[in-house]
Amino acid sequence: MKIAYIIHTQKMDNGTVRVIRYLTSQEDHVFLMINDKNDRIDASYSFSANPRVHVEQEFPYAQEGDLSLTRFYLLSMKKGLEIGGFKYFVNLDARMTPIKTIEDIHEQLTQIYPSNVYKILENNPSKKQITNVLKYHAFTNILSFPTRTFVRNFSKSTAFILNLFGIKRKLDDKIVLGSQYFVISDQGAKQLVDNIGYSSTFFKLSWYPEQSCLIMMLEKFCTQEHLDTQYHYVGPNGLVELSSGARPLDKFETKTPDYLFAGQFDRDKIKKILKDLKKNIDGEIPALNEDYTYA
Repeated sequence: MKIAYIIHTQKMDNGTVRVIRYLTSQEDHVFLMINDKNDRIDASYSFSANPRVHVEQEFPYAQEGDLSLTRFYLLSMKKGLEIGGFKYFVNLDARMTPIKTIEDIHEQLTQIYPSNVYKILENNPSKKQITNVLKYHAFTNILSFPTRTFVRNFSKSTAFILNLFGIKRKLDDKIVLGSQYFVISDQGAKQLVDNIGYSSTFFKLSWYPEQSCLIMMLEKFCTQEHLDTQYHYVGPNGLVELSSGARPLDKFETKTPDYLFAGQFDRDKIKKILKDLKKNIDGEIPALNEDYTYA
């Protein structure tokens, strides 16, 4: 079992660095996108000695809530399939961490292979939710889009005006909404990559397409068994929310043994979790090196 992790971050921090070092300490790889140009250059240099870390250069920017993030996931799957050998593709946000050992993760995924794991949140969306998917939303690629109410409202207002004039996407497939956090087998990833054009054709200028486009592609194109659950325990309360990525966890309390990943955490909490995972092996998990820190 070999896993390809797909991680997107605005900037790098020591918590995320530690997670990458842990995830790649055996045979698993990380496909990493860093929006900040200086951090991307630093990471490319600092990770250059680790062939299991792939810092994205061709497609250097993605944004939560924008189609660019879904495209990054699909591009990373394509590159992973070209390298070969990966049985699963797993996405993580910055400051997410595994909460089980690498061995436990491999064992759990081996048992379910080649099933795909993702959580359906709305199998029969309301009329309002369907209308929102069909609208064209501008400005979702602005850096402050996920966090600034003004930018989000401006995007919604523009979409409303366009919709009044009948300018909306034509989509015949059933609309389904779900969690953007996935565990996709190589078989499922190949079917997604083979149909990568679907995302650009039908989901340009869409609102959180990672929760609509990606889910609908999985439902439409993937023939493997679907496990309608989640292996990611995400903030603020452990449950995935529509129109939102992971946020800092208010309280870290897993209620099922199925969870494999959790976040977001600060770097001290990540360090503690990883040390607990490694306590019977070699204790301290270094950053890139003892002296190196990201700004």
